This record gives sequence, C-alpha cells and structure tokens, in this order.
Amino acid sequence: MEIISTITEILFIGLAFAAIITIIKYPKDLIRAFINFIRPTSFNLVSFLFYPLWLIIKSVDKAFRLNLIEETEGLYEVKSDEPYKATKKLKFDYRIGDKYIMAAIDGLELEKVMREFNGYLGDVEFKDFTLIQNNPAIFKLPDSISFIDFILLVQHVCTELDKIDSYGFFKSLDLSFYCYQDSNTLHNIIGKTNSDDPFSIYTLDDLNDDTHLRVNNSLLVRSMSIKGV
Repeated sequence: MEIISTITEILFIGLAFAAIITIIKYPKDLIRAFINFIRPTSFNLVSFLFYPLWLIIKSVDKAFRLNLIEETEGLYEVKSDEPYKATKKLKFDYRIGDKYIMAAIDGLELEKVMREFNGYLGDVEFKDFTLIQNNPAIFKLPDSISFIDFILLVQHVCTELDKIDSYGFFKSLDLSFYCYQDSNTLHNIIGKTNSDDPFSIYTLDDLNDDTHLRVNNSLLVRSMSIKGV
C-alpha cells in the first residue's frame, strides 16, 4: 500500500509540476483555450452562464488590443449575440394564457428532450406537463411556469432538435403567438402573433418583470408547420 501511495504522490507532483510549467510557458494559450470554451457559439447552459464574463473579456480585449480572442473564420460559425430592433414593444398578460411546446416528433422523444431541461425550471416539475397530442407531439405546460422559463425551454427544445420543426405556443383571449429559436442569432426567439405581426424575444431581457414582444415587421419568420391547438 505504501508503494502505491508513493507512486500516486509522485504522479500527482509530476502532473502539478507539468501544469505549472505549462502555465508559465504558455499563459496566453491557456487563456485563449478558456475563452474558446466560454465563447457563445450556440445556445447551451455554458454559453448562457458565462455570457456576462464573455462580454467583459471581449470588451477588455478590444480596449487594450490584447488579441486574446482568436478570429473564428473557418473554425465555426459565430452568431450575433445582439437583440433585434423593435418598432414597438407589445406588452401582454402572460398569466392568463395557455402555454404549449410542440415538435414534429412523438411524445416520448419530446419528453426526453424537455426532461433534460427540467432541473432548470424552478419549482415546475415535469409531472405537471400534459401530453395532449402524440405525433406531432404537443405538451401543455403548467400555468405556474414563468415567462422566462417558458422561453428558455422553447430555446432548449429548438436547439436540441435542430432541423426538426419545434415551437412554443401561447394562447389567450387577447393574444396568441408561436415562436422558435432564431437560427441566425444566439439569444433571440422569433415568431408571429395571431395578427400576423413578426416579433422577437431577447432571452437576456428581464422578461419576468417586463413581459413583452419586440414587434418588427422586417423580421423573416417561417410559418408554423404544426397544428393542434
């Protein structure tokens, strides 16, 4: 046992020493590796959690010309992290409407995708979701789900299913709309109202205290391909 313990200690010390040498010799490369790790290239939890830090690093890098952020042309697509402009803000009462998630797959497949996000929905539990149509799948969400959680769930489902049509749907007496993740940007959900008004929702806005749609008639929004609610 003492021999194994000694070997383990030697290996640990050796790895620690190698790490220190690497940090001393290649500090800029390590910083760049971390920056690339948190770089917002698509919606995921890492991107969402580290986005404020990314903005700070990006500003400092630009201000002091540190050249820590590598050019990404030819490596992978970098999407805009800016909100779409709005010609007006359409406010509405989110509490009185029904909320749905739908996708062009069966109910079990959609359930699996949504369960991956279930731990981030606050007090809402998946047992409160109701499958009202199996294929294409449509789930009715509990009334208690907040607007921001609803929108982030839409974003998660659309991102995970990628090329498969998937939407969030809101329906009340005064307003109905469908929405989905915009493929050209990181933090914009886009859609149309029942009045055929194109809009966006910027996921980094304070959506719980200021529930609104960013109406902009110049937005290109595809038609919803799923019916059932």
